[in-house]
Amino acid sequence: MVRMASLAAASLVLAGTTAHATVVEDFETGAFGAAWTEFGSVPPVISAAGAFAGSFGATGATAGGNSWHYRTDTTAGTGSVLSAWTRSSSTVGAPAGGRFYLGFGASAAGASSFVVAFNTQELLFQNNSAFGFQNLNTASFTFSPDKWYRAEVLFGASSITGNLYDSDGTTLLASLVASGLTNANNNGIAVRAFNGAAFDDISLSRRIGAVPEPASWAMLIMGFGLAGAAQRRRRQIAA
Repeated sequence: MVRMASLAAASLVLAGTTAHATVVEDFETGAFGAAWTEFGSVPPVISAAGAFAGSFGATGATAGGNSWHYRTDTTAGTGSVLSAWTRSSSTVGAPAGGRFYLGFGASAAGASSFVVAFNTQELLFQNNSAFGFQNLNTASFTFSPDKWYRAEVLFGASSITGNLYDSDGTTLLASLVASGLTNANNNGIAVRAFNGAAFDDISLSRRIGAVPEPASWAMLIMGFGLAGAAQRRRRQIAA
């Protein structure tokens, strides 16, 4: 028992894990929270039609000039994982198919974003200075209509990666490493959608790295020591 517990503890110490995610917006008040600032004049529609979980979610409007929403009280930087659920419209692969933008490095001056482009059947990163756009690197992906996906931005020590997961939230479908970002770590978050793309449950968590801290090394060494002692005792009893 001691050996099993010690090895389990060692595995937990050595394995990189993600801390419990904090939902920063779930739209359950029927609107964006007070911490968000709108840039633009055509906000998404908050209703039951855009809900992934709960009673409300957001759906991008079909009018032009669709608004960005950003907040700076919550920041995403190295070690963070930013994610949100997004649903394709019924017209994927067509100009009316819509897009969802999961933004980071956000402030009043703009952001960068991981874009789930249902209309052009691709994933891409953008610089969104002044909330305009500059396309960066892309990856083709064939979306299914009216399906929920989980979009994720992973902030590593030397790179930022955009991941797309299936509707179970855990099956990785595609991954893209950002290149050429001008707004990245340690600033606010932002979202945008248009033409019927829905989004819900924006969350932020912090990864627990795979390299243990000194205290974790001590616990690891102690665990192996206990395991060795238990093994020796069993040998003595058997003799």
